[in-house]
Amino acid sequence: MKTTETDIPKFVEQNYSIGTVLSFYKIDSGVMNKNYLLETKTNKYIFRVATHNRRNQIYNMVPFMVYASNSDYPCPKIICTKDNRNSVTLGKKTVFIMSFIDGIQGNPSILNDSKIASMAANIAKLHKLNWTTNYKAKNITLEHPFKFYEKFRALLIDSKLSGKEDYFKSMDEEFKLLKKSMPDIVTKLPSGVIHNDATQWNTLFVGDEVSSLVDFESVGIGPFLYDVARAINTSCFVDNKFNQLSANEFISAYQKKRKFSDIEKQYFPVILRYIAWRHAAYFMSLYYRTNDYPPPECMDYKCFRYYQRIGNERLLELFSFS
Repeated sequence: MKTTETDIPKFVEQNYSIGTVLSFYKIDSGVMNKNYLLETKTNKYIFRVATHNRRNQIYNMVPFMVYASNSDYPCPKIICTKDNRNSVTLGKKTVFIMSFIDGIQGNPSILNDSKIASMAANIAKLHKLNWTTNYKAKNITLEHPFKFYEKFRALLIDSKLSGKEDYFKSMDEEFKLLKKSMPDIVTKLPSGVIHNDATQWNTLFVGDEVSSLVDFESVGIGPFLYDVARAINTSCFVDNKFNQLSANEFISAYQKKRKFSDIEKQYFPVILRYIAWRHAAYFMSLYYRTNDYPPPECMDYKCFRYYQRIGNERLLELFSFS
């Protein structure tokens, strides 16, 4: 971005009717988009530079946030410019200003069963919304992670990545199974609006209650189980151990808002494994670009390997859908 960070407060004051900017600094959390906390005399805002999944943010995230602001679903609101634009161009980047929502970001040190239940209820509420879109979120499609895996496997196969032999052996085995089974399964699953990265880290809490999901850059239309699996994988798999009680707390709280269909129950283990595999694959890109976040050490891969070892039949027995 050619414009320096010190130029941004002046840019904001020229283009937005939110008052004089008192402070402006980068938020460290997040590895994809650049987010800044912007404060005026009356309010706090999030200033985002879209560096990841930009088109989906323009054509899905913004329309969804506008829809959510007219419903009772808790979600950051898009702040329009003086000439009523939802986004603007700064240098060569697309930027947005969103409302600031109070809350503490979820992480393993604060997560408990009450927070997990509140997450589940919030996600189920999202799944009951009637929002639709004509723009296809590319990273909801099967083609995206499949092509992604093939690309970065070729780039990393000769790298010095520690543990790559076991990693690629198990990932390759699952890849072959997923390519055969998932296209047919996806067509059978109930679909609608999904966050597509519904993790504890993308959830804000006030006490034990969710104040909002955040980071909707991947929002789109897809199988509801994608969100359920992502949330369970990241909140109920802690210290390389699966917490069956917490997972069933999630299932129970979710079903109070939205019941799982029989077909969702049938394919629940497959989707848990697919989502864990998908995000273990995504870590390959981070490692390739930064030489950090090695995929064999990421939580998603360890979660996937646990599911792979116990098998679908045993995995299904861990859950209670009553």
